[in-house]
Amino acid sequence: MGYRGMQPSPAKKETSSWAILGAILLLVALFLSYSAYTRPSEAPVTATDLTEADVEIASAPASCGTFTGARVTLNVPRSGVIVVSATVELRISHQFNQRDSVRVFVAANETECDNLPSRIDRSTAFHVVFEDQPTSYYAISLQFHRQYRVNGPQTYSYYVRGVMMLGWDSSDDFRSASLLAVFYPS
Repeated sequence: MGYRGMQPSPAKKETSSWAILGAILLLVALFLSYSAYTRPSEAPVTATDLTEADVEIASAPASCGTFTGARVTLNVPRSGVIVVSATVELRISHQFNQRDSVRVFVAANETECDNLPSRIDRSTAFHVVFEDQPTSYYAISLQFHRQYRVNGPQTYSYYVRGVMMLGWDSSDDFRSASLLAVFYPS
């Protein structure tokens, strides 16, 4: 005796047919609900930018500088939230016995520098090279993000800006930036 040559009972055949039909109906229901939820007008809108260049970082208290070319632009269909994430690489020329301090952030225009000295949060990245570090060039990678509430359909652009708070040198510069902007409808 064994399992060879055994035929399934009619009850088992009927049960497996209902199970297959149930699975098909479940898949159809899932597909229809997914299709209704992901209408093209509801999908997030994204934009990216990758910039590589040597652009001098501005010195405080004069002003903030813009990383020329590091800009991301989105056309949004309605109100919602735009989240801009950035990874920026800097090169800091450091001298022993001198402190270097840099702040970098995402801005909604090429002139924004409001309240920079007091704004330290996830939308502003900063780095310090302390006085006891040897004289050298320091490659620094900073990551940060900022979110903006937007009203209605419009085109929005965002920029990378920064300032050397201490220890400015004409060799301090932006090296590369990678930006990602994502619009979430509300």
